Amino acid sequence: MKLLKKSILTGALVLTSAAILTACGTQEKQSSAEGSEKTEKVIWYQVGEEPKDFDQVMEKVNEKMKEDIGLELDMRLIPDGDYQQKIGVMINSGEEYDIAFINGSDYVNYGNKDAFLDLMPYLDKELKEATDRLNDGFIKGAAMGDKLNAFPVNNALATTEYWVFNKELVDKYDLNVDNVQTLQDLGPILAEFSEKNDDPSITPIGMTSTSVYAPYDFINGQTLGVPFEGETDTIVNVYETEEMQNNIKTMHEYYEKGYILKDAATITSNPFPLDGGNWLVKRESGGDETSIKNALVNLAKKDLILKPLNSAYKTTGFARVGMHAVSASSKKQTEALELLNYVNTNKEVADLLVYGIEGQHYDRNEDGSITMTNTKDYYQGAWALLDCYLISSTTPVTEETEKNAEIAKEFQENAPESPILGFSFDSSKFRTEMASISSIMDQYLPSLKTGTMDPEKVLPEMLEKIEKAGNDRIQEEAQRQYAEWLANK
Repeated sequence: MKLLKKSILTGALVLTSAAILTACGTQEKQSSAEGSEKTEKVIWYQVGEEPKDFDQVMEKVNEKMKEDIGLELDMRLIPDGDYQQKIGVMINSGEEYDIAFINGSDYVNYGNKDAFLDLMPYLDKELKEATDRLNDGFIKGAAMGDKLNAFPVNNALATTEYWVFNKELVDKYDLNVDNVQTLQDLGPILAEFSEKNDDPSITPIGMTSTSVYAPYDFINGQTLGVPFEGETDTIVNVYETEEMQNNIKTMHEYYEKGYILKDAATITSNPFPLDGGNWLVKRESGGDETSIKNALVNLAKKDLILKPLNSAYKTTGFARVGMHAVSASSKKQTEALELLNYVNTNKEVADLLVYGIEGQHYDRNEDGSITMTNTKDYYQGAWALLDCYLISSTTPVTEETEKNAEIAKEFQENAPESPILGFSFDSSKFRTEMASISSIMDQYLPSLKTGTMDPEKVLPEMLEKIEKAGNDRIQEEAQRQYAEWLANK
């Protein structure tokens, strides 16, 4: 981490950092912390629904923050469905704010417009404690060249896909799932299960529109990507690759054999909950096998068998799942930096923001873990808010759970990097084309991924339409940027 950061901290950036910090009046803030009536408020826009007891929790948060660092937090929540549009209007109109939650696509688009403060100069000082808690891949994956336009939320960085089997059904029908990895490996097992199973309410593959997987890291969330292994210097249309086309073809074969729900392409609710008994196998994503299995078993309330599809990789997408940007025009940048560092390192405040008030929304157990008792009145997801490893555990703390936590940490640290970790494709010149391609993909992918339609007929039609919409031009420009990025690594 230090080598990476030092290599990109130029003298000019350091001087800029010092100038900003001096201008912001650190001494005035210190006197505030010592009892002055005036306390600076930091405006933070965050994604999510406002819980019923939000104001009560924020009062507790601010009592603690004023005591510790002389700041108050003005957190403003916007529901997920409205957030991207509203935050875009806010940024483009120049509305005042200090910190805002940013997703991966907006991070690149607005970052390229210099809407956010470059945080790279502050990682070794103002954000040092929070940065030291991050896996090195977060900074590498979130950086755009020599800039870091938002601070990533500390969470799982390396993930992979798992086949998850209902162990009760595997045992009941004496199915051998030991050597399952690819989608094609499922064929003999699904056939044997369907022959032996006498319960028509059970669907062999308990998945709907997210069922197809190929070992590629997408660069634009639509069509273009690079394989995790093999020829990694060339960006390809993933839907033209042999792996993806074979998987789509196999899904159609499974659909025709009755292994997939007939209306899988159009259903909007989840008909296959983990704790339901109406499925044999489904696919889930997660980090190390121990952690994901424990989490899934707790939800399913029954034994499961997991088989990984692939190795886990640190990816740009996961480095940018949840990020917090400081406004480039904020008048309280120093305070915003201090607040970000504080909430990502102070366990008491982290628990307040995520779980609420002890005794009202959760109970503290003797081992330090918590039991949530009133999530209907307060709860916020840590994944979009702050360091997920800082908050208290909701499972009992035992020798086994501590060992599993260490396994998970080592898994994340030792996972290989995606070949495009840190690559940012600037697609700003292709917004119209990408919107058209997205519309085309929405039209075809649900049917192709669930096997509902014959890919021999439908896939060529989709590929022709996205080519006419400009996918080839986007791919050419992406390759140019990628080659330049590779040359400068």
